[in-house]
Formats: sequence, structure tokens, C-alpha cells
Amino acid sequence: MAKRYYLAPVIGTGTMDDAFRPQTKNYGGTSTAVIPSHQTTGQPLFTWALVIVDKVDHTGLLADTAIDPLPDISLDSKISTLSNTMKNRLTAALTKYGIDPTTNANTTLRDIVLRCGQKLDPTFSENNFDVTA
Repeated sequence: MAKRYYLAPVIGTGTMDDAFRPQTKNYGGTSTAVIPSHQTTGQPLFTWALVIVDKVDHTGLLADTAIDPLPDISLDSKISTLSNTMKNRLTAALTKYGIDPTTNANTTLRDIVLRCGQKLDPTFSENNFDVTA
């Protein structure tokens, strides 16, 4: 199994038969998502989620143009090591969700995951965000 991070639309109507969930759920695998909701109504506070997915084959997720994969590198790898194409994709994805896309030579994927998570929930910690089968 391989873990990857994604930014994905929240889908569903919130009923028992159609729960709110990240669009990544359409592709199986084991996953965990950050989807903060309104305390009274249960409605998602954002139209998107940060998701970590653990599955053997991510092909379907990567082909879905509504889902934005974060770079497939370790958390402590530097964004500056990515190709320009990958950096541009990351910048576009972060911008799409209103997340500051600014990076420097020392910015890591961990920094990006933390930034995404804290946009959704200020108490988010990347150290407590994982998925187990």
C-alpha cells in the first residue's frame, strides 16, 4: 500500500444514504479526511477536504481532474526539489483552495500539509494525521 495526500471536493448531501465525504472515497482504499462541520447543522464548513489515502493503485484518483494530488514525496522532502511542472501544479492546487502557495528553498511537504490542514482546522497537526488499514 502507498499513502498519498490529496485536496478533494466534499461530496454528498449529508443524509444517511449520502453522507458528506471527500470525493476520494469514490476510489476505495483506506483514508482519513479533515472535514470540519458546523456544530448545529452538520454542514461542512468548506467545500473541500485534506485527505490521506492508503491504497495500492492511485491511478483513478490521479485521473480525476476534480481531485488535486499533493506531490508524491516524503513529508520532509523539500518542495524545491520538485520539477517546475510539479511546483506549478502544487501552486495551482493551493491557490484553487485559497491556501498560500508561497514556498522557499526550505519548504517541505510537511509544511504544505500543515498549511492545508490549518486552513481547515487551526488545531490541525500533521503528526496526528494518518491512516491505518
